[in-house]
Amino acid sequence: MYVLDTERTSEGYGIWKWNEKKQNWTIVNGKALTITVGRDGKPYAINMQGEAFWPTESCLFPTRVKKPK
Repeated sequence: MYVLDTERTSEGYGIWKWNEKKQNWTIVNGKALTITVGRDGKPYAINMQGEAFWPTESCLFPTRVKKPK
């Protein structure tokens, strides 16, 4: 499960992921204005520039998804 911060920065809101094993929330890379789930079951975030990505905690930068034309 992913949620957004309540405090907005110039880049958007922080993204948090629920860790079922540790029973706590951890912040992940990237900022977003909104989060949704795609047909593939992956969480997708939309940033301030209108770019879609899915947040990952194992890399320094979120994986980018090309905008549909």
